[in-house]
Amino acid sequence: MKVSGLGNRIRLVRDRESIPSFAAKLGVHESTLTRYEKAKSLPDALFLFNLVKNYNVDLHWLLFEEGSRIRLPVSLTLSQAHIALRDRLNSSLLTGGWGQLITSTGISRDTIRSYSSGKDTPTEEELARICEFFRWDFETGTERKDWFTDTEREVIKPLGEIIGEEVEIRDFLKASTNIDNIRLILETVEEQVIEKKLTLPPKKKSLIFALVYAATLTGSLSTEEIKEKIIQLAELVV
Repeated sequence: MKVSGLGNRIRLVRDRESIPSFAAKLGVHESTLTRYEKAKSLPDALFLFNLVKNYNVDLHWLLFEEGSRIRLPVSLTLSQAHIALRDRLNSSLLTGGWGQLITSTGISRDTIRSYSSGKDTPTEEELARICEFFRWDFETGTERKDWFTDTEREVIKPLGEIIGEEVEIRDFLKASTNIDNIRLILETVEEQVIEKKLTLPPKKKSLIFALVYAATLTGSLSTEEIKEKIIQLAELVV
């Protein structure tokens, strides 16, 4: 293990993120992180695990500076990929996710039921719609939180203005807390549109998103507070 190189690579992964933010996400004290980056001490296994997991870093590259810095996903066989997607589909259906799935994908209940039970396989187009709905990477059988549809990208366009033009959107989206808030707001807006049968064009959805997301930056909002704020704004902008 290249100790000095390891510290440099940890610093490279942190990039422009602040030490307090980076340390908090990886579960260590700021001074501990500084020692790791300056190669004054070796990180423990938990730190390395969190770094690999939270920042999609390849462990072999991190330790030995060999191969790709990005952790490459492992592809599944076709049958494994279908099993993984069916498991995700069934877990959603068990919690009453039928309505939103059918509305968003335009796929019939019978087709979804047939696929979820393993009796039949949907067309490529239907499969792509199901994967897009769950933000699912079919080849690796994993959920992609940073995967936004074209419609969602239209809604989150104000992000640049909200977080400041000097901040790169790509860097901003690396932080899981930012992704979680964005995802929660987007999903709650869609839930309200379906539940209350609202007609909200992208511009109005974008307005709601911008107002609610800006509020999360100025103060800590619970999930319920975010939902309540979205409901209030949805009723105002209709």
